[in-house]
Amino acid sequence: MSRMLANLASLASVLSVLGSPALAAPPQQPFDLRAARMVDLTHPLNDATLFWPTSPSSFELDVLHHGMTEGGVSVPFDRVERIALTEKAAPFLR
Repeated sequence: MSRMLANLASLASVLSVLGSPALAAPPQQPFDLRAARMVDLTHPLNDATLFWPTSPSSFELDVLHHGMTEGGVSVPFDRVERIALTEKAAPFLR
């Protein structure tokens, strides 16, 4: 029983140190976008894009609709596309 109490006392002291304000992260300042340098890392998606060297297929773009829409639709002009990519490329789309 005394060994169990000693273990509980040790655990309580460790938990009290871990919960100490001295270990808390300092307050964060808001990130100022005016002072930031932005870098555009986007890449075009087209037939020349190399997705995976051993892939038998590549980028495919099908235009399903491009032009004026039928009556009753809230948008007078519309373009609908479907893209197909290799499974190695899809995780990089965000």
